[in-house]
Amino acid sequence: MEHRLLEAIRTRILSPEAVRYLIAAVNQHLDAFRATEDETRRGLDKDLQQVEEELHNVERAILAGVVSETTATLVQDREAQRRTLKERLVALEARQAAGPLRVDADAITRQLTRLDELLRHDVARANAFIRAHVPDHVHASGGRGEEVLSSHDRGERRRNNQKPGTRPGF
Repeated sequence: MEHRLLEAIRTRILSPEAVRYLIAAVNQHLDAFRATEDETRRGLDKDLQQVEEELHNVERAILAGVVSETTATLVQDREAQRRTLKERLVALEARQAAGPLRVDADAITRQLTRLDELLRHDVARANAFIRAHVPDHVHASGGRGEEVLSSHDRGERRRNNQKPGTRPGF
């Protein structure tokens, strides 16, 4: 059964429909990541502005002669914060300078081909993974490879308007 399941997986994941689905899904996640990066940058800029303002205030206090035991510690702490924030901003800018995060059919196909090669070369590990992740109530029946579903699964298919004997597709 595992061999047939692996073949079905290979056929399904390398299909044009699956590749199109993966391109859209991965790019959607990359867009969400990019939006988060922009939010992160705004937060880092705001934090840096606040730290620099605090350093400026401490500098003015020192020039006015207001010096205490904690002044040096405060300056060192704020300077360390400023360095850290600037390093994080530089790293963020480097990621953004690398260009937009997008995948295309070639990138997805390369990765799926790598996955297929891994499945072919380590069949025992692939079979163990399948056994660990495929629910017990889905199994071959009568040697014909028919799917056996629990009453819960049949109800789910009815609610999702999926015909009996069909599998959800991409």
